[in-house]
Amino acid sequence: MIGSTLTKFEMRRRRSDTVAVALIKIWAITAIVILIVIIGYIMFKGMVSQSLQESQSIPKLSTTDQGFVVIANKKSGLRSMSYDVLRQFYDGRSFSLRKISQVNEDVKLYFETGLKSSVSEYLLLDEKSLQRSEALEASTSDVVAYVSANAGGIGLVSEAIDLPNNVIVLQLDDVVLAVHPSVTELLGNIKLSKIAQENVEPLLEGAFSNWKDLQGQDLEIVVVNSLQQVKQTPGAVAPVGFRDAYLEDVQTLQILSSQTKKNFTFRYIWEKPIEMGKYGGISTIIGNTLLMVFVTLLFSVPLGVGSAVFMVEFRANKRLLSIARTGVDLLAGVPSIIFGLFGLLVFVQLAGWSFSLLSGSMTLALMVLPTIIRTSEEALLSVSPSLKEASVALGATKWETIMKVLLPAASPGIVTGIILAIGRAVGETAP
Repeated sequence: MIGSTLTKFEMRRRRSDTVAVALIKIWAITAIVILIVIIGYIMFKGMVSQSLQESQSIPKLSTTDQGFVVIANKKSGLRSMSYDVLRQFYDGRSFSLRKISQVNEDVKLYFETGLKSSVSEYLLLDEKSLQRSEALEASTSDVVAYVSANAGGIGLVSEAIDLPNNVIVLQLDDVVLAVHPSVTELLGNIKLSKIAQENVEPLLEGAFSNWKDLQGQDLEIVVVNSLQQVKQTPGAVAPVGFRDAYLEDVQTLQILSSQTKKNFTFRYIWEKPIEMGKYGGISTIIGNTLLMVFVTLLFSVPLGVGSAVFMVEFRANKRLLSIARTGVDLLAGVPSIIFGLFGLLVFVQLAGWSFSLLSGSMTLALMVLPTIIRTSEEALLSVSPSLKEASVALGATKWETIMKVLLPAASPGIVTGIILAIGRAVGETAP
């Protein structure tokens, strides 16, 4: 009877253990999967970013009356060009690619001999504007060569033939969405000024019947084919050339398009930051961080390990040793902002080193010193006394025992402390 009761109790206990282990495994696997998903999402968002771009012209849509082809260097980061941006370049109102393609290059403009009148007419520019842009007029082959040689090169040629591998043809977006003034007027709290790119084609194909379907007025949508009809018909909309819309001074809708770009590229790592990191890359940030950590370790490691050796091997004054150990423990708990204020007062102002590599490294050295001292001290204390006694028995001096026996034996713990110090130094180092 007793044996039967014990058997049932043992079976229930085993079932409970099995259920508990299964639940623990399920929770562990679930936590790991969630962690992997979170890390993967963070990595994906870090590698690739999406942003909304507002443009006057409709992306990937152009007229056929341009009279020239736009070419550019691949390093410019350009794959397409809108009419208004091209006009700003050749009008001399913009000279950099930073705001266009996030590339730190100045624009170098060229156009083929014989295209001057066509370019002026198409872009609505006069002689003075072209001169202001410093665009160079040259033969077709020379324009291609110049564009190939300059990372910010942009050229206008009649035909794109035999282009080098680093020169590409740009899509020129010069079509806008012209609308009647009634579409964009403010009525109550409603004013339509922009439209998503994915809604442009359905709009022109008649998928929408009223502007309120696109967050606009309660007004019937009328798709027409000419600027004159747009100007005369309330609620009218039509795709027209940017140049024609500019000349007729008609209302247009801004186009919102989503653009995906790679964040983590070789260019991003190699280039230096521009305008406080708004443009460019992170090369100098990485380099300065590594250099500052290296200089910090040059000061902190010898001093920290030496202090640990003194506290372990030279205990003549126990009161002084206790005070020193207490001070080290207190420094380990001081916030980094206090060290920063101390460095600003002592190294920057009193010592006169200004905001330099040396003042920053000295401040970091003071901050990581407690970590190195305490970990090195614990590593030295963990060394077996028999090693020290054997060294002394063989006739080694105290210095030789420390350098050739104690420090090598404690090196794993000392290196661990140095790694922890590096981690804190890197974490506290500002770009």
